[in-house]
Amino acid sequence: MSPYDFEALIAEVATMVDGHREARLYGRSGRADDGRDVIATDDGMTYFAYQCKRVAQFDGAALRRAVTAFEVRQPFVVTSFIVVMACIVDAKDIETDLIELRAARPGLDIQVRDGWDLSRSLREFPTVVETAFGPAIRRDFCNEEDSSTASSNRPMTATVAEGGISIQAGRDINGAIHFGQSSGR
Repeated sequence: MSPYDFEALIAEVATMVDGHREARLYGRSGRADDGRDVIATDDGMTYFAYQCKRVAQFDGAALRRAVTAFEVRQPFVVTSFIVVMACIVDAKDIETDLIELRAARPGLDIQVRDGWDLSRSLREFPTVVETAFGPAIRRDFCNEEDSSTASSNRPMTATVAEGGISIQAGRDINGAIHFGQSSGR
Protein backbone atom coordinates (compact mmCIF):
# COMPACT_ATOMS: atom_id res chain seq x y z
CA MET A 1 0.00 0.00 0.00
CA SER A 2 1.52 3.31 -1.03
CA PRO A 3 1.83 6.20 1.45
CA TYR A 4 -0.97 7.95 -0.46
CA ASP A 5 -3.24 4.89 -0.22
CA PHE A 6 -2.62 4.55 3.53
CA GLU A 7 -3.45 8.23 4.04
CA ALA A 8 -6.57 7.85 1.86
CA LEU A 9 -7.60 4.86 4.00
CA ILE A 10 -7.23 6.99 7.13
CA ALA A 11 -9.34 9.75 5.52
CA GLU A 12 -12.05 7.12 4.98
CA VAL A 13 -11.66 6.03 8.61
CA ALA A 14 -12.09 9.67 9.70
CA THR A 15 -15.44 9.99 7.92
CA MET A 16 -16.89 6.47 7.91
CA VAL A 17 -15.59 5.11 11.24
CA ASP A 18 -15.08 8.25 13.33
CA GLY A 19 -18.13 9.95 11.84
CA HIS A 20 -16.64 13.30 10.85
CA ARG A 21 -18.60 15.24 8.25
CA GLU A 22 -15.62 15.60 5.95
CA ALA A 23 -11.97 14.64 5.77
CA ARG A 24 -9.29 15.40 3.25
CA LEU A 25 -5.62 14.77 2.71
CA TYR A 26 -3.49 17.66 3.89
CA GLY A 27 -0.54 18.50 1.67
CA ARG A 28 1.18 16.00 -0.58
CA SER A 29 1.94 12.49 0.55
CA GLY A 30 5.46 12.01 1.87
CA ARG A 31 6.24 15.73 2.12
CA ALA A 32 6.44 18.08 5.09
CA ASP A 33 2.88 18.49 6.32
CA ASP A 34 3.09 20.19 9.72
CA GLY A 35 2.45 16.83 11.39
CA ARG A 36 -0.88 16.44 9.61
CA ASP A 37 -1.68 13.98 6.84
CA VAL A 38 -5.47 14.05 7.10
CA ILE A 39 -7.65 16.89 8.38
CA ALA A 40 -11.24 16.20 9.41
CA THR A 41 -14.04 18.46 10.61
CA ASP A 42 -17.62 18.22 11.77
CA ASP A 43 -18.59 21.87 11.50
CA GLY A 44 -15.82 23.66 9.59
CA MET A 45 -14.59 25.26 12.83
CA THR A 46 -13.35 22.31 14.89
CA TYR A 47 -10.53 20.29 13.31
CA PHE A 48 -9.07 16.85 13.91
CA ALA A 49 -5.56 16.09 12.60
CA TYR A 50 -4.46 12.56 11.72
CA GLN A 51 -0.74 11.85 11.39
CA CYS A 52 -0.06 8.62 9.47
CA LYS A 53 3.11 6.80 10.45
CA ARG A 54 4.45 4.01 8.25
CA VAL A 55 6.81 2.40 10.70
CA ALA A 56 7.66 -1.11 11.89
CA GLN A 57 7.77 0.02 15.56
CA PHE A 58 6.33 2.91 17.53
CA ASP A 59 7.27 3.88 21.07
CA GLY A 60 7.04 6.80 23.48
CA ALA A 61 9.99 8.62 21.91
CA ALA A 62 8.34 8.38 18.48
CA LEU A 63 5.10 9.72 19.97
CA ARG A 64 6.93 12.68 21.52
CA ARG A 65 8.60 13.43 18.16
CA ALA A 66 5.22 13.30 16.39
CA VAL A 67 3.60 15.69 18.89
CA THR A 68 6.60 18.05 18.75
CA ALA A 69 6.51 18.14 14.93
CA PHE A 70 2.77 18.79 15.06
CA GLU A 71 3.23 21.75 17.44
CA VAL A 72 5.95 23.51 15.41
CA ARG A 73 3.47 25.21 13.11
CA GLN A 74 -0.22 25.72 13.83
CA PRO A 75 -1.88 27.04 10.65
CA PHE A 76 -5.30 26.45 12.26
CA VAL A 77 -6.66 25.25 15.59
CA VAL A 78 -6.84 21.48 16.02
CA THR A 79 -8.66 19.97 19.00
CA SER A 80 -7.62 16.34 18.44
CA PHE A 81 -4.30 14.96 17.21
CA ILE A 82 -4.54 11.30 16.25
CA VAL A 83 -1.33 9.42 15.42
CA VAL A 84 -2.14 6.35 13.30
CA MET A 85 0.27 3.59 12.38
CA ALA A 86 0.00 0.17 10.77
CA CYS A 87 2.23 -1.63 13.27
CA ILE A 88 1.01 -3.08 16.57
CA VAL A 89 2.04 -0.95 19.57
CA ASP A 90 2.62 -2.35 23.04
CA ALA A 91 0.79 0.02 25.40
CA LYS A 92 3.57 -0.21 27.98
CA ASP A 93 5.93 1.34 25.40
CA ILE A 94 3.87 4.53 25.06
CA GLU A 95 1.47 4.87 27.99
CA THR A 96 3.68 6.95 30.31
CA ASP A 97 4.61 9.31 27.49
CA LEU A 98 1.00 9.56 26.34
CA ILE A 99 -0.18 10.45 29.86
CA GLU A 100 2.55 13.10 30.23
CA LEU A 101 1.86 14.61 26.79
CA ARG A 102 -1.87 14.80 27.51
CA ALA A 103 -1.30 16.40 30.93
CA ALA A 104 0.97 19.07 29.41
CA ARG A 105 -1.58 19.88 26.67
CA PRO A 106 -5.04 19.98 28.28
CA GLY A 107 -6.66 21.61 25.23
CA LEU A 108 -5.46 18.91 22.84
CA ASP A 109 -6.92 15.41 22.72
CA ILE A 110 -3.93 13.19 21.79
CA GLN A 111 -4.75 9.68 20.60
CA VAL A 112 -2.69 6.75 19.34
CA ARG A 113 -4.22 4.16 17.00
CA ASP A 114 -2.23 1.15 15.91
CA GLY A 115 -2.92 -1.71 13.52
CA TRP A 116 -4.95 -3.53 16.16
CA ASP A 117 -7.19 -0.48 16.69
CA LEU A 118 -7.64 -0.13 12.92
CA SER A 119 -8.60 -3.79 12.69
CA ARG A 120 -11.17 -3.54 15.42
CA SER A 121 -12.79 -0.45 13.95
CA LEU A 122 -12.70 -1.54 10.29
CA ARG A 123 -14.47 -4.86 10.86
CA GLU A 124 -17.84 -3.06 11.00
CA PHE A 125 -17.18 -1.13 7.78
CA PRO A 126 -16.95 -3.62 4.89
CA THR A 127 -17.14 -0.92 2.21
CA VAL A 128 -14.02 0.76 3.59
CA VAL A 129 -12.23 -2.61 3.76
CA GLU A 130 -13.23 -3.42 0.17
CA THR A 131 -12.12 -0.02 -1.12
CA ALA A 132 -8.69 -0.41 0.47
CA PHE A 133 -8.07 -4.16 0.11
CA GLY A 134 -10.59 -5.65 -2.34
CA PRO A 135 -13.70 -7.83 -2.14
CA ALA A 136 -11.97 -11.09 -1.13
CA ILE A 137 -10.41 -9.52 1.95
CA ARG A 138 -13.70 -7.80 2.75
CA ARG A 139 -15.49 -11.16 2.74
CA ASP A 140 -12.86 -12.88 4.89
CA PHE A 141 -12.10 -10.04 7.26
CA CYS A 142 -15.69 -8.94 7.82
CA ASN A 143 -16.79 -12.59 8.15
CA GLU A 144 -19.25 -12.28 5.29
CA GLU A 145 -20.47 -15.63 4.05
CA ASP A 146 -19.93 -16.43 0.40
CA SER A 147 -21.80 -19.51 -0.78
CA SER A 148 -18.78 -20.70 -2.75
CA THR A 149 -16.19 -20.22 0.01
CA ALA A 150 -17.03 -20.22 3.69
CA SER A 151 -13.65 -19.03 4.91
CA SER A 152 -14.31 -17.12 8.10
CA ASN A 153 -11.96 -19.35 10.12
CA ARG A 154 -9.11 -19.34 7.64
CA PRO A 155 -6.26 -16.81 7.93
CA MET A 156 -5.79 -14.67 4.83
CA THR A 157 -3.09 -12.37 3.56
CA ALA A 158 -2.90 -9.89 0.73
CA THR A 159 0.01 -7.66 -0.16
CA VAL A 160 -0.11 -4.42 -2.07
CA ALA A 161 3.26 -2.97 -3.04
CA GLU A 162 4.21 0.24 -4.79
CA GLY A 163 7.60 1.80 -5.13
CA GLY A 164 9.26 -0.85 -2.97
CA ILE A 165 7.12 -0.02 0.06
CA SER A 166 4.56 -2.55 1.12
CA ILE A 167 1.99 -3.08 3.78
CA GLN A 168 0.67 -6.58 4.10
CA ALA A 169 -2.90 -6.87 5.20
CA GLY A 170 -4.08 -10.13 6.60
CA ARG A 171 -6.16 -11.66 9.33
CA ASP A 172 -4.42 -13.36 12.20
CA ILE A 173 -5.64 -16.37 14.13
CA ASN A 174 -7.71 -14.09 16.40
CA GLY A 175 -9.46 -12.52 13.42
CA ALA A 176 -7.69 -9.16 13.56
CA ILE A 177 -6.57 -7.58 10.33
CA HIS A 178 -2.87 -6.87 10.56
CA PHE A 179 -0.57 -4.70 8.57
CA GLY A 180 2.89 -6.18 8.03
CA GLN A 181 6.28 -4.52 8.08
CA SER A 182 6.73 -1.37 6.04
CA SER A 183 9.57 1.04 5.55
CA GLY A 184 9.65 3.84 8.13
CA ARG A 185 8.60 7.41 7.57
